[in-house]
Amino acid sequence: MKKKLILPICLLTAAALFSSCKKEKNGDDVASSPDSPKELTLIKSSQWKVLAKQNLLKSEGVHGGGRGTMSFTTQKPDELRWYTWHYTSVNVSDHSEMILNTRGEVFINKDLKAPSYGGDIKGFAGNDVWKINMAEVANWIYVFKNDQMVDLTQNPEGQTKLVRIQPSEDGFLNSSETMGSNYVTHYQYATQKWKNNTFWGNNFISLRHNGKTYAIAFTRLTSANGMTIMMESENRMVVQDPQIPSIKTVHYPMNTLKSVPGDYGIVIQAAKYGDNVFVIFHSHTSNSRYGVVKVNLSNLTVQSVQTPEYVVPPVNAAMVILDNASLLEVDDADNLYVVEMRNENMNATYSIRKYAANGGNEVILKEQDLHSNTQIQGVKWFNGKLHVALINREDIPDGKPNDFSFQTMYHMQVIAPK
Repeated sequence: MKKKLILPICLLTAAALFSSCKKEKNGDDVASSPDSPKELTLIKSSQWKVLAKQNLLKSEGVHGGGRGTMSFTTQKPDELRWYTWHYTSVNVSDHSEMILNTRGEVFINKDLKAPSYGGDIKGFAGNDVWKINMAEVANWIYVFKNDQMVDLTQNPEGQTKLVRIQPSEDGFLNSSETMGSNYVTHYQYATQKWKNNTFWGNNFISLRHNGKTYAIAFTRLTSANGMTIMMESENRMVVQDPQIPSIKTVHYPMNTLKSVPGDYGIVIQAAKYGDNVFVIFHSHTSNSRYGVVKVNLSNLTVQSVQTPEYVVPPVNAAMVILDNASLLEVDDADNLYVVEMRNENMNATYSIRKYAANGGNEVILKEQDLHSNTQIQGVKWFNGKLHVALINREDIPDGKPNDFSFQTMYHMQVIAPK
């Protein structure tokens, strides 16, 4: 019998170029890769439709292998991007990018070249394409503009230690993670400059809105528990190093727009639709509860839209790169979606539960609706529907049962309700 090493799904780390493009048909008739000896039906429910699919054949050996999602999020308002790669215990390879747009078109890019590949984060500024990849070491990234590496030290003013990276509409954000004094630094693609925005608070989300950086802190475990909405300022502060006077740092203290006392859970995910930001909490009032709070950035109102009585913990609760791939989602009507997983006979089975904003919950994608051993690797509200990224790993017999090499077909599909 062949020995295999099945690694856990890795939802972030990286390197990523965007080149050859294959346009597929849309809907259930979307074409699949000719590499596949047969087509697997991953979704068995008539309530769901396959919007995009591809099959990737991979030779694996003693180092095992798997296919992991680096990004399942919108790269433009009208485009949903699914970026994956194959990983083993020693390397990653076979980067692949699938893009769906609101017109029902699907583009598959598999000829992604080193060192930029497809980009863990991908953004645009005019005609320029930007890609950000996590480095092999902590607290560093590689940045590419049109597949040419950008030296981040050219404009060092405002640059901060890289801790928590997330995409934004015009660049990317880097946030610290302390219990008190924190920062959210914005790197703007168009200017290639940093702006270090500082504030006091913890348990926060950061985002861009109308060209400004915001931080919404749901501060916990201090004497100032509550919610605070803050926005970047133009109050430039220059701080001289007391030991080395020639070294100066620059930061911009954020303006507080509104503060409301209260107790909240642990922030784990957020979604923005227009002026509304929906924040998902874990342990809202107990270890088995979640909460969803809506913050309106126009009128600065805060509303608790739902706190389900009981929820099953999701497969994952937080990401290294926020909002780039998640198994939690909230739509623009306040409904919460949670991917649930359980193990049965050493096999993981997945489902999706919807917690309605008006109360109650239901399983909208059941375990029996999926082909056995099919993983849910991402959910995203896009184009008015919940989109789900599925991967099924199929062993392909090669007639050599006693060697340490085997063929694996990865069946990948994006589905949404009809």
